[in-house]
Amino acid sequence: MKKLHVAATRATRARRDGFDANDARREMERVVREGKSLKIVCSKRACVARGQGRVIRALAAALGTTFRPTRAGKRAAFVIERVDGTSDVPPVVSEELLKSLCAEPMTRDEYLMSDERRARLEKRAEASRRANKGKKKKDRGRRWNRKSDEEDTTRDIVEFTRATEDEATFDEDAARRAPSPLSGAFAAFEAHTRGIGSRLLTAMGFTRGSGLGRDNQGIAEAPRAESRAKRAGLGAE
Repeated sequence: MKKLHVAATRATRARRDGFDANDARREMERVVREGKSLKIVCSKRACVARGQGRVIRALAAALGTTFRPTRAGKRAAFVIERVDGTSDVPPVVSEELLKSLCAEPMTRDEYLMSDERRARLEKRAEASRRANKGKKKKDRGRRWNRKSDEEDTTRDIVEFTRATEDEATFDEDAARRAPSPLSGAFAAFEAHTRGIGSRLLTAMGFTRGSGLGRDNQGIAEAPRAESRAKRAGLGAE
């Protein structure tokens, strides 16, 4: 659709600049009959001039004339001359070729209803069907190979059983009323080291087997401030 829009825009601009492909074809046929030379000046727009040049080149090849590009000021031009023994107006059978070269581009509605678009859609649908058919065959083979591989492979079956709590040894109410002391296991790693954690616990009155806080379980004083070396990690002296 975009190509049709561009072609229609260029054809409109060419007609506005005074160029018509059918007029150029008739003038080139007169060159073949009368043996005169013809100079065709293209549009001043470069994109339109390139399209006109392609049409003139195709007409020259169909009529057997020479095609020599030149300039007319800043605009592109082409000189058409007859070649004896080669240039000839094609018969009626080849007249359709010249008409197709000079035909106006199809509009959007004409293209949507054209046989060209219908053939293109059928070709695309056929290609899609072939691609899907090939994928199905390929997948079927992969599934067959995967199944055979699974049958040949031995597997170890592992069963998992959900863990359950022993109700005889656990009393939730008793645990809530009298929590078990955790200070014995608390800081077990720091107990035998001289890291910053051990020193902080010692400064707050921690002893092994007791806890921190109130009720004679320790003191709640703030730890003393010590100056440490820059970027010193935990455990540094």
